[in-house]
Amino acid sequence: MLLFLPEISSTPLPEPFPSSTASSVMTSNDVTSQVPLQLQSVKSTAHADSGFQQSKVEVLDNAVQISIRLFTKVNVTFEDFKISRFGDPDYSHPGDEVPGLMLPGPYNDGFFDMDDEARLSAIYSSMYVARRYLYEMEWDAVLEEGTHSSLAANLTACRHQLQTFITAINVTIDVLDVQHPGRPSYVMEPDMQDPPSEYLRHIRDFLVLRDFRVAVENSYHHLYFMYDKYAWQD
Repeated sequence: MLLFLPEISSTPLPEPFPSSTASSVMTSNDVTSQVPLQLQSVKSTAHADSGFQQSKVEVLDNAVQISIRLFTKVNVTFEDFKISRFGDPDYSHPGDEVPGLMLPGPYNDGFFDMDDEARLSAIYSSMYVARRYLYEMEWDAVLEEGTHSSLAANLTACRHQLQTFITAINVTIDVLDVQHPGRPSYVMEPDMQDPPSEYLRHIRDFLVLRDFRVAVENSYHHLYFMYDKYAWQD
């Protein structure tokens, strides 16, 4: 049974943390005082090591860039979904957070205390769960509208970009030499895996895309925080 709670507000991504956050702890008031801006791109100044071995800064830079592209894909897909399924680009529906999909963001207590392994594990687990839902949503869109529909195409593009992001996270885990979390032992609730009606399936998909967008945003913040930390060490 789906439970409904107030929806998470959707806001533009805040500006990346100032470089000082790599060497000092910011309070929650410091974070919330930042003016929301669109995602900012970072540019690594590091050079590849001999033998094409990427540095920590380079793999994190790459992961940040991919998270930006994924965020853009999710936004496009979410807007298309709301129009396709509900006929309203401003459609909203309150509902629980999707289990297993969310991860801590910069406004959560403890964000600045997490180590690299905890950050990367949280990102990997969240994106792994998101991929499972995207497969379900993509298949539903194909059955309802055909393979050439705008929504099916956007979901496919979103899933492909997500797979690229997961690969980048795997590479980052290897280069930073932290323990890989492995596949999360996540089991979908029956009503989430197979909603009993088309309407409830559309509601599930709305909640997934809503929370997936926030999860990608939070992943970006974790990756940028690590990028900033290692960039200052070079």
